[in-house]
Amino acid sequence: MFDLLRRWKKKAEERAERPLTFRYIYVMGLATGALFAAAVFLCIYLFSGSFLKEQDVKRLLLRNYLGDITEQQLDDGKYAGMVAALGDRYAVYYTAEEYAQQRRTGSGLYLGIGAVLSQDTVTKDIRVVEVYPGTPAEKAGLLAADRIVSANATDVREMDLAALTALIRAGDPVTFLIEREGEAEPFAVTVTPEEIVTHTVFYEMREDGIGYIRISSFRENTPDQFSAAMEDLTAQGMRALAIDLRNNGGGSLDAAVRIASAVMGDRLVTYTEEKSGQRKEYWSEGKEDIGIPLAVLVNGETASASELFAGAIQDHGIGKIVGEKTFGKGIVQSVLQLRDGSGLRYTTAYYYTPNGRCIHGFGIAPDIEAALPPSADDPDAAETVTDAQYEAAREYLLGESGKAQEAA
Repeated sequence: MFDLLRRWKKKAEERAERPLTFRYIYVMGLATGALFAAAVFLCIYLFSGSFLKEQDVKRLLLRNYLGDITEQQLDDGKYAGMVAALGDRYAVYYTAEEYAQQRRTGSGLYLGIGAVLSQDTVTKDIRVVEVYPGTPAEKAGLLAADRIVSANATDVREMDLAALTALIRAGDPVTFLIEREGEAEPFAVTVTPEEIVTHTVFYEMREDGIGYIRISSFRENTPDQFSAAMEDLTAQGMRALAIDLRNNGGGSLDAAVRIASAVMGDRLVTYTEEKSGQRKEYWSEGKEDIGIPLAVLVNGETASASELFAGAIQDHGIGKIVGEKTFGKGIVQSVLQLRDGSGLRYTTAYYYTPNGRCIHGFGIAPDIEAALPPSADDPDAAETVTDAQYEAAREYLLGESGKAQEAA
């Protein structure tokens, strides 16, 4: 009797379990299907306007465009277009190759031949402006004023300067056909690009014990070059210093702050403010101010980090700013590398001088105004034109040096 009851109970439990399992699978199947359907409809809703349109445009261009185009080029153009939509001339989208090159340039290193090239906007002629010593260009015999007729048998007038630069930075040997004054016929020169160290600091001891340092741009290696210049000039008995930032378009703010540490001790150099109001300060870390008269030369092409350096000197009264009103670029560009190696540069904040001046669109007004004569822009006359801006700085420095001697 008990065995019968046990068998009956076991069968009942088995019957109860079977529909429960089936019911569970059925319900879970319905739920999964509903979720999948919802996800599909959501995707269609979200992407039918933009994603499908993008695919239509890409398909049409790849299939029917007359020229050669790749899907990667179209994708890069899409992202560049998003950045261009900001209407911000300082915002940039970099491909992976461009981003890598940008990082190398910022470090003060680049793959090149060690020559400055310039292209005439009308004739499209490309000429050598300057050849740096010890570089592949000098070793190959290139000289300033050489005209480059062709590069690897391609007429350079059929390419822009950016295309020629890209050809050089590819790293393979480049054969130039050169025209040179005094040479009857064009001749070929083959140059193999190498890793070039960018020299951004140029200096000399001038008369009256005035040290002169020109900084062409702020790169990661600029502070070390500046320190070496200061050490040499000090050893030569420098009694006053002129720092030339004319035509310096800026560069690394960190480099500018490190150089500020050599002349203004422990002081606020600049600060930024984002849209949210968040503030970030940048301080120099020197032990003391420079201790000798200082003048900073600026002009209308002095921009960004150069202006912030000059503004800090002016606000703290460390020296005088001499020349012309600066460019007026005082905004922060944040640079971000994306997951595929490409990158973005976009504006995120304003810069302010220590006294709270926003220089963007306004620039830095000099303490001592001085302009160069129009003929100074003529390369043929430049060597015979007096540098009125430097002369104004020299006059100020000599006056300050005299006061210091009298006080002593």
